[in-house]
Amino acid sequence: MKKEKTIILWTIIFVMTFFVRAYTGAPEDMKWQETLVKERLEKDENFKKFPDSPMSRTKRLAIPAAQTETFILETDKDVVISDTKVPGVKLSIVNKEGQWSWYSHAAGVACNAGDKTIAPGAPLASNVSFKLGRCILMAYPAPDRLLLMVYDPERPQFKQFSHLLYFPPDPKYAVKGIVEKFPTIETFKVRTSQKEEKTYYRYARVKFQIEGKEFQLTAFKFTLDEKDAEFNSLFIPFSDATSGKETYEVGRFLDIHGPLGKEYSVILDFNRCYNPLCNYSPGFNCPIPPLENYLDIPIKAGEKTYPH
Repeated sequence: MKKEKTIILWTIIFVMTFFVRAYTGAPEDMKWQETLVKERLEKDENFKKFPDSPMSRTKRLAIPAAQTETFILETDKDVVISDTKVPGVKLSIVNKEGQWSWYSHAAGVACNAGDKTIAPGAPLASNVSFKLGRCILMAYPAPDRLLLMVYDPERPQFKQFSHLLYFPPDPKYAVKGIVEKFPTIETFKVRTSQKEEKTYYRYARVKFQIEGKEFQLTAFKFTLDEKDAEFNSLFIPFSDATSGKETYEVGRFLDIHGPLGKEYSVILDFNRCYNPLCNYSPGFNCPIPPLENYLDIPIKAGEKTYPH
């Protein structure tokens, strides 16, 4: 069945590529189309290949810093936490004076950070993982809490995944945008799908035209630290007239990369807009696009909603 779906997908891509080439004609348009298709296929492969794929995540657990010890159990092909030690505990997470560490309560439990093994009692590094039964537990320590992400490689949505859904590539949605940095950079609270808040920097407005009509979107930054890898990225969460219909109801995201200036032009390619990860699993905590970033036209480009 998966083989048949793959054949059908490649057939669609071949036909789509032929018609777009015929429509655009120009060599640069052909290259743009081929690059876009390649990016989409690579994303599909990543979603299918890795055990910590967004499609295999089942839940998100948060341990507040005020809780000194938390016990973790693997039960009925799931992972649960408890503030008391009960039968079946596999490991515990301890927070002492702002430092997170872990302790084993069962044979065979190990903690890894890449190729390194984190010994029981040792401080937890960023992005450590535990293997609990068939589940993978990823831990992300922070000063105020520890986030635990649970992945299940046997989750049906992961095992049955074939490919994401997209609008056909359309050059009219790759438009010139003018980025205008705000005179004053302020923090901005964005609501999330888990009814929390995330803080971004309200950095710039991006002006553009589609079909002769003028629009603008607010672009946000994750950090103002020039040493951070995300410094030269702008994040544009938006919704449009397709939201809740062909596309994910919350909205979609678009990124701009490269050196940032006070005012400069970019190509705003909506063919590369993508879904929040919470479209794939309730185990994600995604920012919700603010009302100021609603476009009252349908943006029939980029990723469509993924059905479950």
